[in-house]
Amino acid sequence: MPSTVEGIIIVPDAHGRSFWRKAANSAHGRHLVFLGDYGDPFPDEDISPEKALIELEAIISLKHSCPDDITLLLGNHDLQYIWPDFPKTRFDYEHAHLYESLFKDNRDCFQLTASFQSETLTILFSHAGILPKWMDANRTLFGLEDEHIDSPIHVTADFDRPNTLWKARKDILLCRALSSFSTLRGGQDTYGSMVWADAKEMLEASRIPGIFQVFGHTQRHEGPLVTENFACVDCRTNFLLNKQGTLTELP
Repeated sequence: MPSTVEGIIIVPDAHGRSFWRKAANSAHGRHLVFLGDYGDPFPDEDISPEKALIELEAIISLKHSCPDDITLLLGNHDLQYIWPDFPKTRFDYEHAHLYESLFKDNRDCFQLTASFQSETLTILFSHAGILPKWMDANRTLFGLEDEHIDSPIHVTADFDRPNTLWKARKDILLCRALSSFSTLRGGQDTYGSMVWADAKEMLEASRIPGIFQVFGHTQRHEGPLVTENFACVDCRTNFLLNKQGTLTELP
């Protein structure tokens, strides 16, 4: 069962930035959800690789200090240092061994999805958003392998199942499924996975009845993209989600 929303602070893609520290200082007992992509800073932001690693180390340290209050999701920029066969983008070859060690030595700190219950619906967090058609193509990932292909996917899907597989180190299965990315991201697959989907894909087909999704991954320079089905919040700032499911920028 999802945990109850009392007030969740959302930290979108960090990429070596330090804005997450404001979220940590403003938590006041509220849960923090990091949406992944901790390293690989953008060249035009003047963040050194060393600074990005320091920020990642600090985030992991925060998780260790209060493990029940922090959720650290994994993004494509994180998984590329864990699985050699995972698609690479803006890959830091010089510091790859340091990223690999941080993620592998602290594997239990990270997960792939998180869900919480608001007063009216389930809030589902992932790095890039979960497409129903991609779910259907990867039914084992959501505990649907024994279901009829025409079964309503939202009724029987287990959105915590990817975390179970992650903890069980089913890396071959996970890497194969999560490596999928579409032409919108330079790939050749029909759908992007929950760490690769583009917000344009989510706009076309993201509705899972009873579920409201929150994710990052697709940069939003003009502010968050919020629809009736999801919120894309990769905006270099923190957000607050209250128990009614209302999303606001953290002051």
